Amino acid sequence: MPGPAWAVLCQGRGFHLVGIAALAWSIARRGVSWESSLGLSWRGFGRRCRQGLAWYLGILPVVFGAAFVYQIILNRCGYPGSIQDVILIFLESSSGGFKALLLLLAIGVAPLMEEALFRGLALPLLVRLVGVWPAITLTALGFAGIHFHASSLAPLFVLAMGFAAAYIQTRSLWVPILMHALFNATNLGLIILAQIY
Repeated sequence: MPGPAWAVLCQGRGFHLVGIAALAWSIARRGVSWESSLGLSWRGFGRRCRQGLAWYLGILPVVFGAAFVYQIILNRCGYPGSIQDVILIFLESSSGGFKALLLLLAIGVAPLMEEALFRGLALPLLVRLVGVWPAITLTALGFAGIHFHASSLAPLFVLAMGFAAAYIQTRSLWVPILMHALFNATNLGLIILAQIY
C-alpha cells in the first residue's frame, strides 16, 4: 500500500473525528438528543430518501453548470485542471480491498461525518451568529475548502449551498447526507465505468 494513500486517508478521517467530537460536545452541552438536534429520526426515513433524491436531482444541473463555467475561467487564466488526490489514488490502486474501503468511506462515512459537522453543527451555530445566508455561504466555503482542490472549488461550493438549503427546508440531516452520498456515488460510478470501458 503506498504511503501517500494512507496519509490521505488518515488526514481525512482525522478531520472527521475531530469534527464529530466537537459535535458530540455541543449536543451534550445543550442536553438534547442527537435525533432532535440533527433531525436524524428513523420515522419517515423513506420520505427523507425521496426528498434527498429530489433535492439531488434538482441541484445537479446547477453544480454541473458551475463546474463548466468555472473550468472555462480556470482555462482562460492558464490554470490547468487536475484530479483530486483521492481519485488518483483510487485509479492507481491495484488493490480491490483498498478500492472497496475508499468506496465505503466516500459513500458512507464522509457524507455522514461531513454533513454532521457542516450542516449539523456549523450551520445552526453560524445562523444564530450572522444570519441564514451568511451562514450558508460560510459553511459552503468551508466545505469546498477542506477538499484542498482548486479545480473543484466552485462546484463544491454550489453543491454545499444546496446541502444547506435542503437541511434548512426539511429540518432533517438525512436529506443532505443522502444528497452527498448520491453525489459521491455518481462520481465514483462514472470513474469505475470509465476504467472498464
